[in-house]
Amino acid sequence: MKECKVSYCDKNVFSLGLCRSHYRNQKLYGDPTAARQIQHHNLSLKERFFKYVSKGSDCWEWLGSKDNNGYGKIRVDGKPELASRTSWRIHYGDIPKGLCVCHHCDNPSCVNPEHLFVGTQKDNVIDMKNKGRERKVGKSGENHNLAKVTEEIVKKIRLEGNTSKEYCDSVGLSKSAVHSILTRKTWAHVQD
Repeated sequence: MKECKVSYCDKNVFSLGLCRSHYRNQKLYGDPTAARQIQHHNLSLKERFFKYVSKGSDCWEWLGSKDNNGYGKIRVDGKPELASRTSWRIHYGDIPKGLCVCHHCDNPSCVNPEHLFVGTQKDNVIDMKNKGRERKVGKSGENHNLAKVTEEIVKKIRLEGNTSKEYCDSVGLSKSAVHSILTRKTWAHVQD
C-alpha cells in the first residue's frame, strides 16, 4: 500500500494520494495539512476567555461555541461552562452555590460583566416576566397560534346551533370543529 503524500505522514492512502485524516482536511479546508482547531492549552482561563470576546460599545458578544439557545460555552477544567458564568468569575469572583448568572440585556451571547447579575432561578424568572419575555405555555382561545375563530364567532356558532355543511363552510370550519364548539369540547371558557 502507498503512503500518504503529505511528507511527514506514513499512513496508508485513502483517496487522492492522502490518508483519511488529510483527505478530510483537504475536503473541509482545501488544504490537507490545515489545523482543525487552534488549541490554547498554554493560556490562562482569562486569556482563553478573551480570545472569544468581541467587545462592542454595549454588549460583549461571545464568538466561541454556543448552545442551542445562543448562550456561550467554554471548557473550564475539562468541563463545559456557560461563558456568562466564566465572565462573572473572572470579573467578580466565585458565584455563590445555587445562584444563576442572569442577563440585564437579554442577549444570551453577551458576556459583558456590567450586563450580568447574580440571582436565584426565581429572580431570573421574575426578571423575564417583568420584561415581557415569558413563554406562553398552554395558550388557549384566540391567543393560540392555530386559532381559526374568535370568541365572537364561537358565540355566533352556539347561538345558531347549526352543523349543516353550508353553515360550517360559511364560518370556515369542519363539521366536527363546529360540533366540538357546540358541545364545549373546545372553547369551553367562552360564556354565551
